[in-house]
Amino acid sequence: MRRKLFKKFKQPEFTVPTNKAKIFSYIEPELKAELEALAQIRNRSLSNLIETLARLEVEQAKASGELPEKNQSATK
Repeated sequence: MRRKLFKKFKQPEFTVPTNKAKIFSYIEPELKAELEALAQIRNRSLSNLIETLARLEVEQAKASGELPEKNQSATK
């Protein structure tokens, strides 16, 4: 009886109004803790810190030619 009772009640899904894409990733717990600490030091959310770091990496790859710019052909 108790099991059936819990099935009737679903917890609401947490959503944030955004047009950004979701990404799920697995990382080592130690790295997660360090990223959380860095985010707190920089007064950012963990999500914002990771987005910022990813953006910087993409910009570096574009600058070095590793990743072509959007207006360039992917094949050289």
